[in-house]
Amino acid sequence: MSEGFADIIKRDLLGKYVEIYQGDEHHQHDYADFNNEIKTVIYGKLLEVEGACLIIEVKRNNHKGKVYVSSWSISSITETKQLTMQEAYSPATDILNKKARAEL
Repeated sequence: MSEGFADIIKRDLLGKYVEIYQGDEHHQHDYADFNNEIKTVIYGKLLEVEGACLIIEVKRNNHKGKVYVSSWSISSITETKQLTMQEAYSPATDILNKKARAEL
């Protein structure tokens, strides 16, 4: 049997700061040529993985607490020091613009 999604997350990201995207949009920036949707993410330290449940320590202002997330609800997850969720979901126009600039 192959490793499940939660098992891979536990193996690779336990104890690290992560951003979790569950498929929701927070708001949208409208530009002349395209719309850039800002992702709603959960940001915190991955404390534990129990079965399909990820336990994330979240700090906001002076408050700290645990958020319990079902691995089945996760669209994607990144380690924050490598890549932010906004960078992972860059609009196609950003990628094309970077490619075009590199060719100049």
